[in-house]
Amino acid sequence: MRNSFFLGLLMVVLCSGSGAPNRAAEADGQAVAGEAALSTKDMAAIKTLHDAYQQAVLTGGLKATVRFYADDAVLMARGPVVQGRAALEKSLEGMGKAFPTVTAFSMTLVEIDGRGGLAFVRGTLTMSMASAGAPQPVQFSGKFLEILRKQKDGSWLIAREVKVSD
Repeated sequence: MRNSFFLGLLMVVLCSGSGAPNRAAEADGQAVAGEAALSTKDMAAIKTLHDAYQQAVLTGGLKATVRFYADDAVLMARGPVVQGRAALEKSLEGMGKAFPTVTAFSMTLVEIDGRGGLAFVRGTLTMSMASAGAPQPVQFSGKFLEILRKQKDGSWLIAREVKVSD
């Protein structure tokens, strides 16, 4: 049931062309697989997670974000697919060595939606990272799409993430 719901949610995300800034806030009356839309509390928790994620990057670098990912998280960005929290931590540690200081980081949440224990977040991000020997910080801007999974304690963790540079 959970895997079929996940697949259905992913299909809705990939096939949706509505461009609505926040479908969860709209009373469209459509439920997926009989699940209720995200509650106001869940929406707030997801926004809080992203606020904490942003603060973690600014104060602790990229490696500080590992705690926001599920144990079985999958990250797809430039390079090989990273599977699992341990692999993610190793990947971010390597990136942190190449770019030891994040000088600026900002995320904008464009869309949040979901049903039951799964949600997705679509957004944009910008980041500046200082590298030893580089005259100027390296600039990055891009887009992301995340699938989050609600935990038993009511918190949310990132289960799947795709990041694409502009």
